[in-house]
This record gives sequence, C-alpha cells and structure tokens, in this order.
Amino acid sequence: MQQSLTLRQSKKAQTRLHIARVAHSLFQNHGFEAVSIVDIANEAGVSKMTVFNYFPAKEDIFFFLGDRLFPDFAKLVAERVAGDTPLDTIHRYVLEQFSAQAEWTGLHRGGETFGVVIAQSPVLMNALKRHWQVNQNKLAEVLAGEQQASALFMARVMAAQIVTTIQVLIDENRRQSLELPEKERVTHAVTLTNQAFSLLRDGWGSRAR
Repeated sequence: MQQSLTLRQSKKAQTRLHIARVAHSLFQNHGFEAVSIVDIANEAGVSKMTVFNYFPAKEDIFFFLGDRLFPDFAKLVAERVAGDTPLDTIHRYVLEQFSAQAEWTGLHRGGETFGVVIAQSPVLMNALKRHWQVNQNKLAEVLAGEQQASALFMARVMAAQIVTTIQVLIDENRRQSLELPEKERVTHAVTLTNQAFSLLRDGWGSRAR
C-alpha cells in the first residue's frame, strides 16, 4: 500500500513538473498573457481540469519553480555557520549564485527572455512583488527572532534593505545581459554586489553628503 502511494505521489510530481515546463516554453515563445490554460493543456497532453488540479491560477504555473526563482534568505540566515553575521551569509551566497549564473540572478542564459516575459505582464509583475514581499517578511521574522521582540521594527528595516538591494542587483544583471558579453556580466555583477553589500554593512557615511 505504501509503495503504491509513493508511486502515485511520484507520478503526480512528474505531471506537475511536465505541465510547468511546457507552460514555461509557451510563455517564453508567445508571452504570458497570450497563452491560455487550454493552450497549456493541449501542449502538455492533459485536460484543462488536470492543469487546474495542479495549479489554481496561471501565474502559479509560471512561479512553480520557486526554489530557483526565489532563494530562501530566511533559511540561509537561520542555518548559517556559527560566527557568521546574517549579512555576511547572504553576501557570500549572492556572490556564489551570481558566479554560477543561477536562474534567479538574471545572469543565466535566457534570463533576458524571462525578464521580458515578466515585464510584459501586469499579472506577473504583481505576483513577483508578492513573492519578494513574502521572502522579505520571512527574513525579517528570522532576524527579529534572534533579538528582543521589540526589535521587530529594526529587523523589518534590515530585511527590506537587504532584499531591495538584491532586487536592484538582479535588475542591473538583466539590463547588462543586453549590453555586455557573457563573461563580463559576471565580473560586473560581482563588483556591484561587493559595493552594494559594503554600503549595507557600513552605511551611507560620507556618501550621504
């Protein structure tokens, strides 16, 4: 019975992933708004109802691969090596991910296409904002949990600064993907990341004058 349940769960996971991959291909080729659930179902070889059973809304399909699109900064901080500060942990992780041209960084091949798909869809733009806000809120909770309860406000401020900085870096990566050769993009991204996290770490100082 347990083996049968495991096989069933595995088949469902494979179907969900298949639908998502087919949908992503259609979105990149035709744009998010132009692709319907019926189009996705027909291309994936499943019924319209099957698509809805796995994904209540079309934007859920687009953001299904959330682990690759939205790194979990809260988990990173909670599980960091003893002695590391939250900022150092996230800084190091961002550098590693930028150097590896991970999908969420805006540096991977096809990243410019992905960005265009989002930019052309108000629905995806709003969904993207919600996803980043959730990420930011989770990070704030972890940061606040390591301090006094009264420090929640400052934890929210810190989380907002970190997450917003990373979003700006991603936007810059996508912009540079249209202007710089691939090898130069990573070098440029790493340089800006170090500058940005230095600013987060040290504050405005003389830059505010």
